[in-house]
Amino acid sequence: MAKKMLLMAALTALLISCGSGPKAAKEAEKTAAPAPVPAPAKATDELDLLYVRARKEMNDLGLAIYAYRTDEGSFPAVRSLSELNAIPGFTPTYIREVPAADPWGNEYIYEYSEFNFKIGCGGSDGEFAGFEQPGGTPDLRPGIDIVWINDNFKLNPQEQ
Repeated sequence: MAKKMLLMAALTALLISCGSGPKAAKEAEKTAAPAPVPAPAKATDELDLLYVRARKEMNDLGLAIYAYRTDEGSFPAVRSLSELNAIPGFTPTYIREVPAADPWGNEYIYEYSEFNFKIGCGGSDGEFAGFEQPGGTPDLRPGIDIVWINDNFKLNPQEQ
């Protein structure tokens, strides 16, 4: 029995001197590697992020177009948003840069008149059904168009 106790005491002393005791465990916790990086986003999360990006770009464009109208007295007389780059001073005065395309690689659609303007995006399927679609709730299922008319979003235009 004495031999066993002596062996346990020696083993405990050895573990403590090698840094394997409770203090060493706490120190190891402090210097442990960071938590693992979360798994990549699911496809639906990525789709939601693309819709959020498109809405942000459309919002930024809408604000820039309104600011231009305030200063110049009319909406930009262009056939497409990419032509905004040809207006002297439009970038960076009103917007840092005009997006070349929506998050899915399609050009944003732009229409204007004397009193209003519209920006459209065909969504993930790239098929824009037009500005006169009935409006609805902001359900961002695949393929849903995004429509900005004057100063407001008209989301999920296919739904009643």
